[in-house]
Amino acid sequence: MRCRSYKSKQSENELDRNRSSEDNAIDWIEIEKRFREIQRNLEGFELLDDSAYERVRLNYLTYGLVDNPMQTKFDYGAAFYIHAPVGSMTRELWAGLAYEIGILVPESLKVPAHTAANVMDRMDVLQIAADAIAQRKMTQLFITAWARLHALYERYCMLSLTGEAGGVTIKQALAGMTKSVEVQKHWYAHWIRANAPSLTPEFRGIAVESLRSLCVDIRRERLAPWGPYPKDWFARLIPDVKDSSGRVASGEDIGDNFIKLGEGAIKKMLRHPLLTPAVLPPLSRTEFEQTRRPRGVAGLR
Repeated sequence: MRCRSYKSKQSENELDRNRSSEDNAIDWIEIEKRFREIQRNLEGFELLDDSAYERVRLNYLTYGLVDNPMQTKFDYGAAFYIHAPVGSMTRELWAGLAYEIGILVPESLKVPAHTAANVMDRMDVLQIAADAIAQRKMTQLFITAWARLHALYERYCMLSLTGEAGGVTIKQALAGMTKSVEVQKHWYAHWIRANAPSLTPEFRGIAVESLRSLCVDIRRERLAPWGPYPKDWFARLIPDVKDSSGRVASGEDIGDNFIKLGEGAIKKMLRHPLLTPAVLPPLSRTEFEQTRRPRGVAGLR
């Protein structure tokens, strides 16, 4: 039997101690990587109530003509529109999460008193974690903040990834509006008021015909669209139709969803505080022929 020398045994013990030290070492690189992933989501996290979302939505539908003060404030991918009913548990969950993270909660999404009372010690967990990682310093405060940060992030993921959670990202909410005709209906309403002797359907004939002719010419490129609204935007007022064989053909008439708008609906649209003539295309063919650039939006900014 071959015996190892004391020196050899001592070397092996040192190697084992080094290995143990390496196994117990804190992997700050991995911690920082995980922190950056969480930080990207929670730092840009923001809640929008109905009034803020309305401006975002109309800014999108008018190609930026309706002013949106929040547009440059954050990436829409991290902003959520909370559409759950007022007083619902879901609304409280979103507001409570925002409150604990430390972001501003819109007044209409006010944190319930019992939720605020239960959060006894709000910590700036993102800043505490960032400082400790930068200093490569393990402290009890960092451990507490790190644990709370993960708990908050798990709640964020649960709410944001669950379709029934009562909130959607702004990008998700806007994605379904690419074919919207909401703004076109407001333009139609203002066109009728400017070009018809009365808002009642029986007196709209000449005004509707002039609008139809205008939209057809824009789609056929006989007349330039009024930017920033593209040609397709005007074509949605004269929807495609199917012929007797089922083939789709370009429409020639204003759609029924416009024609059937009642006097009451038109009056309501005329009172809209944001969708005014300042952000809509001109109300006469002459203006289309004379101008190629959108008017200013004074009063909205």
